[in-house]
Amino acid sequence: RRWVKTNGTIYIYTGPVLLQATEAISEREISIPTAFYKIIIQKTKDSIRSISFLIPHTENYGNLESYITNVDTIEDLTGINFMKKIDKKLQDRVESEYNSLLWFNPTLY
Repeated sequence: RRWVKTNGTIYIYTGPVLLQATEAISEREISIPTAFYKIIIQKTKDSIRSISFLIPHTENYGNLESYITNVDTIEDLTGINFMKKIDKKLQDRVESEYNSLLWFNPTLY
């Protein structure tokens, strides 16, 4: 909430990554995700930026920064185009971003 109040509109996408070799549980064949993603897109009147996380489905997650990736990687794994409604040139730039310093800078908050 603090980000929205000080930094404009924020879109958050989250979901599972289900690969072909996904394990299933129960008689209902419920798939177990191999990983989970979270994409955060910040939009102000002057800019758009993003940060994405790809977190394996394991018991020990470790440091969140070690799971930073870009939107392109998550799109490749899921087959979902998360930013299809914006200009292609801007989409390519934002989806390829991989800069944790834009987000993990305590002086910004």
